[in-house]
Amino acid sequence: MNWEQRFCPNQDCAVDFWLVQQISGHHELWQLHDRFSDGAFTIAATDPVCPRCGSTLVLLEDLAHHNDGAIETGQVLEFMRNLR
Repeated sequence: MNWEQRFCPNQDCAVDFWLVQQISGHHELWQLHDRFSDGAFTIAATDPVCPRCGSTLVLLEDLAHHNDGAIETGQVLEFMRNLR
């Protein structure tokens, strides 16, 4: 499985997104990598969770649903603007 970006929906969290990969052959083990600080974690969970705050990490298209349909200003919004 390839690395994918997952976002922390908690606006107060120190890390806005993680590179996430499910460990091959283990459906409830995840590798997470913070590309800014080079922090790496292995998480045992059904879905990947933020090791900083415990929130379930979401895909970009699901991020707006966690913020009542709007993405608030902050690090994630600035990152999304830079994707264009």
